[in-house]
Amino acid sequence: MWHWLAGILAYIGLSAHPVVHQLPPPPKAYVVQESMISDEKSVFATIESAHVVPARVRTGGTILELKVRQGDRVAQGDVLATVGDEKLALTVSSYAAQVQAGEAQLAQAKVEYERAQRLIDAGAISRNNFDQARTAYAVAASNLKSISAQRAVIQEQQAQGRVLAPTSGRVITVPVTAGTVVMAGDVVATVA
Repeated sequence: MWHWLAGILAYIGLSAHPVVHQLPPPPKAYVVQESMISDEKSVFATIESAHVVPARVRTGGTILELKVRQGDRVAQGDVLATVGDEKLALTVSSYAAQVQAGEAQLAQAKVEYERAQRLIDAGAISRNNFDQARTAYAVAASNLKSISAQRAVIQEQQAQGRVLAPTSGRVITVPVTAGTVVMAGDVVATVA
C-alpha cells in the first residue's frame, strides 16, 4: 500500500524526498550618481549672445588708436579706440593762443582800470575816461570767458573721440583698423 500511496504522492508532486526549489539570486545593487559622459562630436553652430551692443563713434575723424581685438574682455567705460581730427587739434591750439592773448588783454585792462580809479579819486581825469577804462576791463573779462568757453567746446569734441565700451563683456567684432576714417555713428566694435 505504501507503493500505491507513494505513486499517488509522486503523481501529484509530493514525494517523500521534497524537491528543493532554488530562489533566484538577489539583484545586484547599483549606485545612482551624477557623472560626466564624454561624448564629443564635431558640429557646426553659431552661438549668439542675447545682448550685443555696438560701440559707436560720437564724432567723425580718423581712428588714431585701436585698443581692443576680437575676444578681449572689457568693462563698461573702457576706452576701445581713439578717434581724432587734425582740424580739432589745430583749433585747440588756436584757442589756447587766443586765451593767452585774452589773459594779457585782461591784465592790461585791469591795470588801466585801477589807474583810472586812482585818478578819478584824485580828480585828475574825467568821468568819461574812467567809464571807458571800466568798460574796457569788463569787455576784456567777457572776451576771455567767451574764448575759454569756445576752447572747452572744442576740447569736449576731442574727448568725444574716445570710443567707450557701452557695457561689460567680450568684444565680438572689430570691423575697423587704425587709420580708418569714420563718421559719427559708425560702429568700432560690438560687445556682448
